[in-house]
This record gives sequence, structure tokens and C-alpha cells, in this order.
Amino acid sequence: MAQDLKIEPIPVPKFRLAILLGCLSMLYGEVYCASSTFWMISPPGSFPFGLLVTFPLYMFHSLFYLNLALRSKRTTLPHLYFWGTLFALYEAPITKVLFSGYAGSTGPGWGLVGGVAIMEFLMVVLFWHPVMSFMMPILTLQMMLQGAARENIAIFPSHLPILTWDRKAKAFFIGITAMSSVLMAYGDRQKGVMPDIVLMASLLVIVAVKAITPMKGRGYTIPSFRLGNAGFAIVCIYLVWLYAWAIPTLIPGTLALITPGSVVNGTITLLVFVLIVCITLYVSGPDALTSLDLVPISPEGSSSAPLMTARHLIGLWGLLAVLIFVWSVLPFGFAFLALLDMLFGIALPTLGVLFLVGMSVGLYHNKKAMKMQKS
Repeated sequence: MAQDLKIEPIPVPKFRLAILLGCLSMLYGEVYCASSTFWMISPPGSFPFGLLVTFPLYMFHSLFYLNLALRSKRTTLPHLYFWGTLFALYEAPITKVLFSGYAGSTGPGWGLVGGVAIMEFLMVVLFWHPVMSFMMPILTLQMMLQGAARENIAIFPSHLPILTWDRKAKAFFIGITAMSSVLMAYGDRQKGVMPDIVLMASLLVIVAVKAITPMKGRGYTIPSFRLGNAGFAIVCIYLVWLYAWAIPTLIPGTLALITPGSVVNGTITLLVFVLIVCITLYVSGPDALTSLDLVPISPEGSSSAPLMTARHLIGLWGLLAVLIFVWSVLPFGFAFLALLDMLFGIALPTLGVLFLVGMSVGLYHNKKAMKMQKS
């Protein structure tokens, strides 16, 4: 007698994918700006701060906000940008950068506005963390999943425009690569191949984690990354513990320059910002394409513009390594990089404002698309 065949779903290795996402977030958020170098190791006898504090911070924040995006169906690039601005606010209670400026500085670069370090806010909240620490790792993970896909696409359908290797995508990803090469070469302040060795160390960790994470032919998609209630509860519990430990423990010397009243004012200002972002995410509505099946196009894309996969990542990371080396060995390169670094002090805050405006427009267009679907 014929029996119905029951196809069991392939379990998703969410723990290993979470580690991979955390490594990618560390690469783009920390290594690309030379804030962390060999974060995966530490000198003998010293506390492995990078591995036990910084890495989990990035991984669990990425997991938390990605899962909020998945649960609320707010997963377009503009949505992820605004989720990323909330991610960035750890720089207030944990590192205190948004109150007192960067560690080792003489205080906020452009002073305080409403108790918030305005230059640092424009740089890390409106640009660096939402774009580099949150969006770029998710886009990269989608490229890896797409490279292993056999039939339908494995990415968010609304991400097709940026993950299709056309003129717009090339400008975005190559621009990010060129900018990061300057930051790494100047930030490490090393000659020769040392900045490239720093890059290779993180890439080797990513390659190793990817190698032990089966993807090819498994049919994993980025929406399948959603954690269950138990997994999401673990993420929330860890973040509560992290903030409870870090707020009174990590006290930079620059905080002594700031009055307690200013910190209170800054906290109120940032809470207002959080409220505005949450209202924006709520009224913007879900991703207009989440209610549709994955778009039935070939994983190879079109002949003129293929979908981005791991081979594109190899090319971009290779370009980054070459540019870093060129900056490091170029005659008078250090002086030129110092000039670029000063210019970035204006350019990165400006990019923050531009991204805020552009992503707000993107949310408006998504809202219009949702209304058209309903009509």
C-alpha cells in the first residue's frame, strides 16, 4: 500500500549562523575602522576583552535587532537602518562615547547638544553602526546563503536592488571598501603588511565558521534565521546582564570631564530619539514584499546583473587588502591618510545625515507600496 511521503524540514544551524553573523559584525563594525585588531586572541595573562565582551556585544545586538525585524516583518533596508540606529545606542550606557567622546580624546569632538556628543552621534548612530555593524553583516550573510542556494533566492526580496551586482551595488560596496581601507591603514598606524594581517585574521575566523556551517543545497533563507521564543529569551537575558555589568564597570577617563547633569540631559535626549525611531518603525508598516513568496528568479540573476554571492565577497575583500597595502607603502602615504582622516571627521557625520534622509524616504516609498497592495 502506497504511503504518503512526509518531507522533514532541514534544521537550520542557528547557533553557527549566529556566530557567523557576530564575526561579520565584528569585521565591519570594529576591524574596518581599526577599533579592534586581533580581537579573537589576547596576550598571555591578559583578559580576552575582545573575545568575551566586544564579540558577544556585537553578536547579541545583531541577533536581537534582526529578530525584532523578522518578528515585526520590518526588514527592508530602510527598516534595518533604523533598527541599526537603536543598535548604535549601546555607545551611550556601555562605552559612554555618546556622552563624553571617544576614549583617549579630550572630550566630544564638536561639543554637546542636549547632553549628547553631536559629532559622535552623527557618526556612530546615524552612519557607522546602522550601516557597517548591522546592515553590512546581514547583506554579507545573504550573499553567503545565496551562493549556496540551488533554486529560489535566499535573500529578502526587498534587498534585490542592492544585492544585484549592477552599477548601484558596485558604487555602494566598492565605496564602502575604499573608505574602510583608509580607516584601517591609518587607524592601525602600521607600515607594510601589518594592517593586511589584521584583516586576514578576521577573515580566517569567518572562513572557518562558514566551513563548519553547512549551507550548500540546504535551502536556508535569511527569514529562516528567526529564533524561537527560547532562543530569543536567551538573547534578551544576556543583553540585560551585559548592560547591568557594563554600565557601572566601563568608565572611560573622558567621562570625568562631563557633569552628571549633562549625562542626565543626554539620557533624556537619547530616550526621545528612541521614541521617535520606534514610532517611525511602527507607522512605516511591514516590508511590502514579506507577504509574497520568494521572488521566482534564477539564483544567477540576469545575464547583465547577477545576484551577489560569496565570490563577490572574495573580490571585495581582495580589493580591500590591496588598497590597504597601497596606502601603507605609498610614499608620503601616512601624511595623506592623516589628511583623509581629518576630512572623514566631516564626511562621516555628513554621511550620517544623508543616510538618515535617504532611509526615511525609503520607508515612505515602502508605505506607499503597502497601500497600493491593499487597494
